[in-house]
Amino acid sequence: MLLKTVECGVCKTRYTEKSPNDGFPNWGQLSGAALNGDANPYLCPEHFGNVKAFVQRMLREMTRGDE
Repeated sequence: MLLKTVECGVCKTRYTEKSPNDGFPNWGQLSGAALNGDANPYLCPEHFGNVKAFVQRMLREMTRGDE
């Protein structure tokens, strides 16, 4: 049985799958970017949530700018 482990590119928290191919619930991956030399880093739920909130704010600001 092979269980995959990921590590947050920000806080270095680790998560190991509970069963093979379960994935990483509420984690995200920042594709196309690098953090501290880690290409396409995974982000724990807290830091992935921060990125989502930042992008949502950016989109709202862009929409308001079009008015």
